[in-house]
Amino acid sequence: MTKSKSLSRYAAAVCASFVLGATCAHAGSIGKTITVESRLPDAVTVNPGFTSTSVIGVGGTSFAQPDYVVSITDNAVSFAGWSFPNAFVDYAFNGTVLKTAGRWSGYGIDPSSNLAGFSLDRITVVGGELRVNFQGLSVDTGTRLALNVSAVPEPETYAMLLAGVGMVGLARRRGAAARADRRAAS
Repeated sequence: MTKSKSLSRYAAAVCASFVLGATCAHAGSIGKTITVESRLPDAVTVNPGFTSTSVIGVGGTSFAQPDYVVSITDNAVSFAGWSFPNAFVDYAFNGTVLKTAGRWSGYGIDPSSNLAGFSLDRITVVGGELRVNFQGLSVDTGTRLALNVSAVPEPETYAMLLAGVGMVGLARRRGAAARADRRAAS
């Protein structure tokens, strides 16, 4: 085999690995079924009539809650569109719970947020639930809270990554064997 064919196979394996890796990097929320619930006075009791379920599409999805809108994309959750100024009652938990088939591993507050008094300690992840507590906070029609979220990769993601690495290893091994054969023949 010529050197250019060996390099072509190696390059093809590296490209395949990057394609599989890109798929792995996209282990976000797209395609996941998500349920948005308003809960109070604790993180368990669902506020009757305030539950919505949908699948997150490529362009995201939005849930109209009674007083605001929850929008979810692959890596962000935002709360905006409050219909009138409101003060959340000072229950132990007065907020929104997002339940998904996938799991979130990380979250942060986007700098575009303007909800006074909101901090990371008001967010918890329990199992497949992202809990956002608005307890005691006040909002008006221009208030916005945006969260950046990241998903825990699913086992299939790791399998794809290992397959890509294996392809690169196989290509390198074949290349080394071909070089050894050429040396032996000369």
